[in-house]
Amino acid sequence: MNRYLYYAFWTIIIGVTLYFGNELSHSIKEKVSTTGRTMPNLVFQRIYPIFIGMVLKFPRLWEQRHETIWGLDLPKLLIIGIPSGYIALTYIWASIPLDIPRPFLWYIMTKGGSSLITVPGVIFGYVVIGSFRVSKKS
Repeated sequence: MNRYLYYAFWTIIIGVTLYFGNELSHSIKEKVSTTGRTMPNLVFQRIYPIFIGMVLKFPRLWEQRHETIWGLDLPKLLIIGIPSGYIALTYIWASIPLDIPRPFLWYIMTKGGSSLITVPGVIFGYVVIGSFRVSKKS
């Protein structure tokens, strides 16, 4: 019975997060339509999938809280997290005036669809949270 309650609890938490995220998205879009400023919507559409990825990792993180100790899985963060974060935040990187090369920026912005931005955002959020609980207790 405890497992049923546990899964029901996390399903409700994830559902509530999705509901309020959707409501916030609609609110931001309405504000954008009246003010004409698109940056708030752009930022929200890029940050929200990252937040969803973090929320999706919390149940497993909670299950492992007694089996692991705090640590940093640097290879996981560098090999999976940084590239997925770069792709997820491409439109934000493009709006920042920097004189450094940003590889694949043009391709992602012109050829990439919404899933090319959303999926890496979810992966980035999941990996960032998952990178902090790595070492098993002896």
